[in-house]
Amino acid sequence: MPDYEPLGYIASALVFATFWMQTMLPLRVVAIASNVAFAGYGWLVGIRPVLMLHLALLPMNVYRLVQARRAALRRRKARAAVPGARGPSGSGSGAPVRTRIRKGAGQSLERVTVEGVAGGNEQRPVSGRVGRRKEGLMHRCWTSIVSTFLLVLALSAARPAGANGYDHDPEPGGHVHRARTLYIWAGDQARIAPDFLAVVDFDEHSKTYGKVLKTVPIPPPGNVGNEPHHCHLSHDKNILACGGLLSLLRAQNGIFFFDVSTDRDPKFLFSTDAPLSSITDDFYPLQTGGFLVTQMGSAGGAAPGRVAEFDRHLQLVKEWPESPPADGFNPHGISVRPEINLMLTSDFINPVTTLNAVPGDPELRGSIRVWDFERRAIVRTVNIPGAPGTMDVKLIPGDPSGRAYTAGMFDGLVYLVDSVAGTAKVVFDCETIVPHIEVPVRGGMTQLLAMPESGDRLIFGSFLAGQVGMLDVSDREHPVQSAIVNLGVGAGPHDIALTDDDKRLIVTDYFLDEDDFGKIHFEGDHRVHVIKVFRHRLELDTRFDLDFNTAFPTGPARPHGIESK
Repeated sequence: MPDYEPLGYIASALVFATFWMQTMLPLRVVAIASNVAFAGYGWLVGIRPVLMLHLALLPMNVYRLVQARRAALRRRKARAAVPGARGPSGSGSGAPVRTRIRKGAGQSLERVTVEGVAGGNEQRPVSGRVGRRKEGLMHRCWTSIVSTFLLVLALSAARPAGANGYDHDPEPGGHVHRARTLYIWAGDQARIAPDFLAVVDFDEHSKTYGKVLKTVPIPPPGNVGNEPHHCHLSHDKNILACGGLLSLLRAQNGIFFFDVSTDRDPKFLFSTDAPLSSITDDFYPLQTGGFLVTQMGSAGGAAPGRVAEFDRHLQLVKEWPESPPADGFNPHGISVRPEINLMLTSDFINPVTTLNAVPGDPELRGSIRVWDFERRAIVRTVNIPGAPGTMDVKLIPGDPSGRAYTAGMFDGLVYLVDSVAGTAKVVFDCETIVPHIEVPVRGGMTQLLAMPESGDRLIFGSFLAGQVGMLDVSDREHPVQSAIVNLGVGAGPHDIALTDDDKRLIVTDYFLDEDDFGKIHFEGDHRVHVIKVFRHRLELDTRFDLDFNTAFPTGPARPHGIESK
């Protein structure tokens, strides 16, 4: 059940109750309660027509309640002023009875009959008074409606950017599209069946919400054992680019393109590679079309890696930089702010050292590369002490200083990166997360990051701790924990992605298992989660329950890359 659905049922029950009311005062009181409940429901769920309707009805019902209350008091006073009058339920003389006789447009006669009082049968003209009362009432009602409507518009316009998530990448005409289709890039656990793209119903109002609608397998050759990794939609959301992390080991192409212009009927286009680099990881969609792709390894899977650029026709333009650094350039994460000509990449690990064929432990990296985005050139390197494995980096939207956050996978620390000064400082320790989960890696193994366009929160996944957390980073140098979702030790949350409206976070529970040929074995439970994102809290969507161990006839699959539209 959606989190605010009970409030909607309560509001509906209150409206239903008004139809059983036989007297006006209780009816107005219950109507006011229903207006408050429905207005709150409309605000929380984001249904503006409901919100505006009940904010308009609220002052009208309050006015009517006051009016009815005053009329009741006048009747009591009138009864009290007549000798021998009794209460409303009493019998006998002295109770005034009023009736109204229609005479013509805008005029009427009021007959007041007081039993047992001399001259108690009297007619008084009330010429035009009823019409004027109705005109005044209608004027006040329309004034309330218009005033409330303008107030709602003013409050909506005054809300800070990012407060409701609707300031991110709006559709033409200013509308932010509510994602209804989810793509999951996955591989067969046994590495026998083809790698595939799963299409999932992501419409919260659908009866098949969270169900796999279809799969699109990669056609041969080179369609098995690519280790599907990250994926990303193009800027116009018509192309989905996907990476194969270990395609090199089978001498296969590692970059795959799908046509997703028809949301729920993707078509595989083709696969390709880059001659100077391999080990495809993350994608950045270019505004002019095409992608920048982080390639962690060289052509042989070692260092240096590259950033490969593909144009809007999905043709390789070049692999950057022209002269890569010789100090362990193995780019994994990528973050770009074109408006200030700034791009950052994060070095994570030397891929070839993760294989059993290479003796010794894996070589972790700890550096952020600062790029001149337009020239595709590295201008400085920010080194992180101890090389803790900086898997990801996220530039802070709108930050005038061009700062960013990164995290050490094996030291559990969050760093604030100053791209201009070329420095990084520790600003948060994931070991202090509450509740604390004791696992072999300090900080729970913090991996990928996500930031809403408001720039006031940093969301992260902790693979070993089985947690997804959110930090309030309004104070850039002093983040504080604001929310945590516990998926359980063994869940293994790794890839995380926000929807365009920043209201939902998709999480896949699988990192990398190199089986019997490598040293990395981080399997996870192969589930996919959806977490609702609020300003100060995260909430697991229990209606979405997708298990890749049982969802396909080919057997257990490993879900990794995620995108929605």
